[in-house]
Amino acid sequence: IEELEKPVTITFQNNGEPQRFHTNIEVAVFRLVQESVTNAIKHGKSKHVWVKIEWLRDIMNISIRDNGNGFDKNEVRNKSFGLIGMRERIDLLKGEMNINSTLGKGTNVLFRIPLTGNFIEN
Repeated sequence: IEELEKPVTITFQNNGEPQRFHTNIEVAVFRLVQESVTNAIKHGKSKHVWVKIEWLRDIMNISIRDNGNGFDKNEVRNKSFGLIGMRERIDLLKGEMNINSTLGKGTNVLFRIPLTGNFIEN
């Protein structure tokens, strides 16, 4: 991200046994995380972003939390192409997306992606 003014710390945590997806699924998951981290830094002016991936038996949970400015979800819901694209991607993955944000206190984005079906390469 070329717009960084000050250093940003990104902390990554992985819990559980990672699994491989078909390439198009892996790219979609990567883009969800990338867009969330970019939004936290660019729009939220975050100085610290935490990315946590949790592998459960049937679900992969991904949490992206930041200490940035936060935002009013009702104000940006249908105006942000980034959020619209994220919603489209999570729908294609048959997953869920939940965004909690508080002005002045940061944002937490949670993705729940099912691991069942044809998603996992054997």
